[in-house]
Amino acid sequence: MKELMHKWRRHSFSSGTTNGDDFIQFFSEFKTTLKRECKKLGIEVIPFKINHYCFTGFVKKDGKYIYFSVGDVRYDGVWFNRILYRTAKHEKDWTGGGNNWTTLENLVDDINNYF
Repeated sequence: MKELMHKWRRHSFSSGTTNGDDFIQFFSEFKTTLKRECKKLGIEVIPFKINHYCFTGFVKKDGKYIYFSVGDVRYDGVWFNRILYRTAKHEKDWTGGGNNWTTLENLVDDINNYF
């Protein structure tokens, strides 16, 4: 995640009524990186939900779920330093437990420790 953060944290994402190609590329790289890093720790990544320049998802380990949310990436200097994560009862529990915050760089480690 560290390399991904350094690549995209200063990127000025396009804006419009639909997600731009740069956001689609970032989203794809994020998914690939998250899956690779989580797999090493025995964490399963459950399909994501892409929204308008933001996305959410769930991860699972030993029957426990964690929800995460990456906010609007068009807000420079904010999104990569403020990623939400919290416990969830299942992969459709968007309300879950109390909010926790992490950075893109620490996301996988913090999620793994939270399990």
